[in-house]
Amino acid sequence: MLLSRKWRLLVLASRWDRCYVPIYEAVARDRPVRLLKTLMTNSCWSSCLYCPLRCFSAKTKASWRPGKLARVALMLWREKRVDGVFLSSSLPGDPDKVMELQLAAVRELRSLGFTGYVHLRLMPGVSRHLVAEAAELADRMGVNLEAPSADVFEEICPDKGS
Repeated sequence: MLLSRKWRLLVLASRWDRCYVPIYEAVARDRPVRLLKTLMTNSCWSSCLYCPLRCFSAKTKASWRPGKLARVALMLWREKRVDGVFLSSSLPGDPDKVMELQLAAVRELRSLGFTGYVHLRLMPGVSRHLVAEAAELADRMGVNLEAPSADVFEEICPDKGS
């Protein structure tokens, strides 16, 4: 898949994760931070009723390879177009595998000399050892809470269980 198409699919799809522009200004430690906001993949196994990326959507599916994402983010950072990265993902399967891909991208980014800001979105159901590794690599982590009660969760996420 062409990089420009992948960019549109993954970076622009991340707008559903609260922010509608791919590079946006957030605040971290009381200072503005321009973030590259992208998904690791927009492919998902689930059919959550609220999500535009659910498995039955007609969206074209795309994914970053960790090394490619790291190099793109590093280039933007070196060009002073971004101060950091906000990395999230859909869940095409095992949450640990998705989290491992995200961590591989951040690990590579750090190994290339990136000292910018990293915000990682933790995948629901991820193993504790991966949460610990994410805490070592990222400046900030977040997790989505999908529903206020088990009944509502069952209604909006029927294939995830309670």
